[in-house]
Amino acid sequence: MIINDYQIVLTKEEDLSAVMSIYDKARLFMRQTGNLYQWNNGYPTREIIKEDIALKQSYVIKKNNTILAVFTFINGHDDTYDYIEGSWLNDEKYGVIHRIGSNQKEKGMLKVAIDYCLHYVNNLRIDTHKDNKVMQHLLEKEGFTKCGIIYLKDGNPRIAYQKTMIINRYSTCCYLKKDENYLLLYRNKKKNDYNKGKWIGVGGGLENNETPDECAIREVKEETGLDVHSLKCAGEVDFIYDGYFEKMYIYEITDYNGDLIDCNEGELRYIPIKDIFNYPMWEGDKVFLPLLINHEPYFRVRLIYENDILIKSEKY
Repeated sequence: MIINDYQIVLTKEEDLSAVMSIYDKARLFMRQTGNLYQWNNGYPTREIIKEDIALKQSYVIKKNNTILAVFTFINGHDDTYDYIEGSWLNDEKYGVIHRIGSNQKEKGMLKVAIDYCLHYVNNLRIDTHKDNKVMQHLLEKEGFTKCGIIYLKDGNPRIAYQKTMIINRYSTCCYLKKDENYLLLYRNKKKNDYNKGKWIGVGGGLENNETPDECAIREVKEETGLDVHSLKCAGEVDFIYDGYFEKMYIYEITDYNGDLIDCNEGELRYIPIKDIFNYPMWEGDKVFLPLLINHEPYFRVRLIYENDILIKSEKY
């Protein structure tokens, strides 16, 4: 992945010498800035980094083919964060940054690592030593909240921080079912429409103090002219695109009536459900639509895009 001209890639075995040199420089910087007790005894060792490489959780930040920084990103649970003297911002799924160090030649390496990780999680946790004032300052500058004290496996305390990605927009996406057809909207009328040329469900953004159900009913009426009498949310989709985060509530609606109007956003058409994947649509829609069609239990899906390309999808 490229972030602000920096390339973030998995660490390879042949990178070990450069990576260990970076950790040497990081330890020296800690000592020079008053942090005398963190990363003692050669931590992190070559064996630890080799294990990170094997687990595909060690990453290097490169520019012009030169390694500038290294960090560990664990996309999931960390045992040392189970107990905290204080409280985390939430108990939702999270990712963790560990063992971040740079060669001190370029500033902003922590931000690059954070931006990379937030492509994959919307909750990020990290900890640092009480004497690491530089890291504490940088974390707070990057929007992290101090949550309390956690303890490493050897019993040493660390200050724990968390950052939660702000949801930029809440929206609804509705699929009105008639017999074995879904009503889809071909977006071809609005200028500068990021959905242009795609077939999607009807819907839109929540207005102030509006619930998802209320939004779905209003949007269906505005875009189709149809009156919804009852509905139930089927699931949620997190749409993440270059740091933009939209949470969409997905509906399949069968209880409605009325006559279709001419929508000012595109062409409305009932399409056989068995054929819908033959129509141009976002690749991520092909991930959650089968869950909707097969009436899976309430689902949560995260879709991560980069330059209009789906780079990752997951249920959570």
